[in-house]
Amino acid sequence: MRNIPNASIKGQCAKDYFYGRDGVLEAAFSEIEGKYGALVKRLNSNPQASENDLINLKFFSYLQYSRTEFAVKRQQAVMLGMEQLIYERDPSQNPGLDTSDEAIILLSLKMFAETYEYLSDLKTYIIKNNTDRDFITSDDPAIFWNKFLAQRMGMKNGNFGINNAGVVLTMPLSPRYLLISYDSEVYHAPKKDHSVIPTNKITDIDALNLLQVLNANENLYFQNWDQSDHIEEIYKKSISLRPAARHELHYAVKDSVGELGERYKVVHTEEERLQANEALIALETKRPTPTTFFSGLQIRTKPQFLDTKSGAGLVRKKAHALYRTSRHEA
Repeated sequence: MRNIPNASIKGQCAKDYFYGRDGVLEAAFSEIEGKYGALVKRLNSNPQASENDLINLKFFSYLQYSRTEFAVKRQQAVMLGMEQLIYERDPSQNPGLDTSDEAIILLSLKMFAETYEYLSDLKTYIIKNNTDRDFITSDDPAIFWNKFLAQRMGMKNGNFGINNAGVVLTMPLSPRYLLISYDSEVYHAPKKDHSVIPTNKITDIDALNLLQVLNANENLYFQNWDQSDHIEEIYKKSISLRPAARHELHYAVKDSVGELGERYKVVHTEEERLQANEALIALETKRPTPTTFFSGLQIRTKPQFLDTKSGAGLVRKKAHALYRTSRHEA
């Protein structure tokens, strides 16, 4: 709730030795960031991007999703919560997981490398902002959201994964341009010009900016100081929409065994957990769900997806096929 004018850029979204003290990862990221910066600079002059440009931008946006300080904090919270439940009966047996920033970032990058191919079917475009209101950004700018599950399927808790039908990934590139990758089997963009989706609607800019407000860890960034009061107003209105926690762990104990297999039920007390001989621990992701969405992306009349009839829910066919193949190989 503080507006800070003329803040130094140098110290933003930075932490000493965040990627380790040997400098190897830091050097690798510097090279990637240099190529990204040159690409964005070129696109600011001419937003018409090649297919290879869009692939590189999608790669960088997912990498950014995986490597921010807040991404590390989310993963640390999950691991510590899981560890506490697993060794609840006898904490002395806990070997102690390495949850340092360096260990978690390495784990996040491993997951990034193993899952990036699941986004290969997402169509990627650049949204061009033709309004008088700028895009803003944050300290956690790459965001997954799902208009289809929220509006068509009534799922308001943001519990979905990158394989699910209707997934969208967005990240601001500048005050005028924003990257969007989406499930084209579920959505279509009626107004697009080659690699660009233009918008003249301030409500679209507000909807995309709201995502930054809902997802940010501590800081929002904007170029035009005249927008500061407006951004503060958006934040105040959206406080109740920001999830108190970004994940929830569910502890389920074996309840019965039938023709369809084993059945587990979720329990909520320490006594019930300690009485169990066998249990499952499930992770539920809590992604922020906005009240309004970008209108340039419309849900198809007959969206295509695969219903797994399981906890995985509705998934994209290609992503699911890749997941099954990778699991089989593993």
